[in-house]
Amino acid sequence: MQHTKTATKIGASAAIAAAALIATATGASAATLDSATGAGFVGKGEVQSAFGWNNAKMQGATATGFTFSTTQSATKALTQDASQVVTQDAHTDVTRTVSCFIDGKKVDHTAFGTRDGSRTGERNGERTGTLHGSLKGSLVSTVAYDNKGKTGQWTGFYLKNFAEGSPAFSSTEVPVWNTEAVYGDVEYGYAVATLGEVNWTGWESEPGQNPADCLRGTTGNEIVTGLSDVTKEGEIEYGDEHFGAETFTNTKDGAITPEGAASLFVTYSGSTKPLTITAPLV
Repeated sequence: MQHTKTATKIGASAAIAAAALIATATGASAATLDSATGAGFVGKGEVQSAFGWNNAKMQGATATGFTFSTTQSATKALTQDASQVVTQDAHTDVTRTVSCFIDGKKVDHTAFGTRDGSRTGERNGERTGTLHGSLKGSLVSTVAYDNKGKTGQWTGFYLKNFAEGSPAFSSTEVPVWNTEAVYGDVEYGYAVATLGEVNWTGWESEPGQNPADCLRGTTGNEIVTGLSDVTKEGEIEYGDEHFGAETFTNTKDGAITPEGAASLFVTYSGSTKPLTITAPLV
């Protein structure tokens, strides 16, 4: 019975040791990453596989000489100020009335005309767009040693966080802008319309009468008195608006949105290799 108990204990110890060995191997070959914080772990086995090294060559390398970085597709939102010169048609009605007494008889002559022109204003707004690129990050890491470093062996690398100012967005593409800017109301301020000369339609008079009869004054036997020559313009009325070329200035950066999974890389002595992320860090 005693022999049986001893065998049971040995079997249990072996099982525990085997489980620990599997766990260590799994940890040594794993690579995890939280792309939001830069935290994670890279097992030594992942680095060995990336460079095609055996354990002896790996252990012969300088552990602190390995650096880690990430890239991830991303888009940056953009806004841009927009402005546009606007002209608006303007119109006013004009009336000229000439009246007088010829030999004591009242005569009236009326002409109607128009003045056309325009006023200038501006409207302001903005347009939105997107810039495609990538986030490139540098990771702060420390070496994970076996048995707290007593054996000199190391098992991997702890990824602590992104370095200051990292990850940074970069792009070589041009922005993609929405097709139309969004504008506010047109502002004309105190702009006064510029009107042209009067376009007259002709006089309206009684048959046989002419405004020249009043304007020529007293001649011959006719006595002209009470001359009145008054021109009145109505209020300016505004019509169609015409929009000029758009001007875009002052591009402003907005939110950066990561897209898809991040890629992890290891660099040693100027050589960079991709790593396989076995699971995202949770």
